[in-house]
Amino acid sequence: VMADLALKGFVGDKQRALKAMVASAMLEERGMAQLKRYGYLPFDKDTTYETVAKGLEYALADHSVALLADHLGKSRTHAISTRGRKATGTISTRRPAS
Repeated sequence: VMADLALKGFVGDKQRALKAMVASAMLEERGMAQLKRYGYLPFDKDTTYETVAKGLEYALADHSVALLADHLGKSRTHAISTRGRKATGTISTRRPAS
């Protein structure tokens, strides 16, 4: 929502909005630690069993950060947002091969 508002010109300080979005994306909550550790949200390790919904939500959030960063010319933030999580753009219900 924040990226959409900023890109449409409804946010005065877009740099501050981007900073807030990046900070929010780095919070260790709602399975983020598992996503960072495994590159996906393992169904058997999540107490809410909402791994697909969370994965989609995180992928959308990462893409939104990347769009706003690109718009503001922040190529480093854009690159981190588009490659920062292995799970971005990938939804898998299978466990990786050991």
